[in-house]
Amino acid sequence: HCTNGILKAKTIFNLAYSLLGRCLLQSSTGFEEHVEKYILVPLGMTNTGFEFTDSVVSKMATGYIGGGKKAPLINLGWNAPAGQMYSTINDLLKLSEFLNSMYLPYESANNILAPHLVKEMGLPMYLNYDGKSLFGSPWEMMFVDTYLVRTKAGNILGYSSQFSYVPELGLSIIALVNGNKILEGTIEAAYEAILPAFQSYEAANTAKIPSPPDRDAYIGNYSCIQAPSITANIYAKGDMLLVDLTVTDGTNYYHYTPVLKYYQDLELQVYFDPSQINCLLGELLALNGSWMYFDKPDSRNQSPGFYFAWGPCQMNRTA
Repeated sequence: HCTNGILKAKTIFNLAYSLLGRCLLQSSTGFEEHVEKYILVPLGMTNTGFEFTDSVVSKMATGYIGGGKKAPLINLGWNAPAGQMYSTINDLLKLSEFLNSMYLPYESANNILAPHLVKEMGLPMYLNYDGKSLFGSPWEMMFVDTYLVRTKAGNILGYSSQFSYVPELGLSIIALVNGNKILEGTIEAAYEAILPAFQSYEAANTAKIPSPPDRDAYIGNYSCIQAPSITANIYAKGDMLLVDLTVTDGTNYYHYTPVLKYYQDLELQVYFDPSQINCLLGELLALNGSWMYFDKPDSRNQSPGFYFAWGPCQMNRTA
């Protein structure tokens, strides 16, 4: 990302990607070879690469420019890190499966990056002036409903592509077009059409969140020793155990009500349904998935407090 002094805004320059790719690998192993060895081969992306061999060209869709004219294949040479790669939908799905697996309850067999680095890649770094779109590293992002869609688009003479994913849902939409540009808004419209179906399916099929067998030991009011402005009120609602989390800095007041998921005795985990909280906010707050480790109940069958990994802080019972 570079700052354009005229526009006074963050913009993306292909030159920056080329410089990064070339400067990082000033060795006998070039950028293309490095990407193939450490990314493409481990992910099984056998139909993705940089070199337009006769075999590759024979399987490629013909690119077109205005007026139905065929586009010539262009070799970017030194600028290859900025957009030389060819690929297929199936190969890009393998990439999206890897990115999504870092957020889903199973481990990827292809650990080409540490999970925390993959999650960091999915976080925004800059909010644009429209208040709706964001830049990450390397994704361009937008909100669709309560979900943050990570996208990256590119085009070269005769070909266009757009890759997108929502790791919180394990959902990806990828478009490859043998034309100069994908119609603006296509990906966003696709998510707007698909997300309601995903939300309805999840609501109907999500497994019931387990509640502690002895809920009375946890129910009550708690306050943080290190920061009294953080309070928690744990209570039962139907079959669920919930917690009202309140944080104030004297001026601003923040309130969240996640469900508490029972893992084992004295260990509960915070869970937010995506409909309750923006998925980006859940990531930035680091609340979703935080652990609560409770002290053993006293003679009244009440836990005197718990260690809250979010913060972290020690919460003591006040009532």
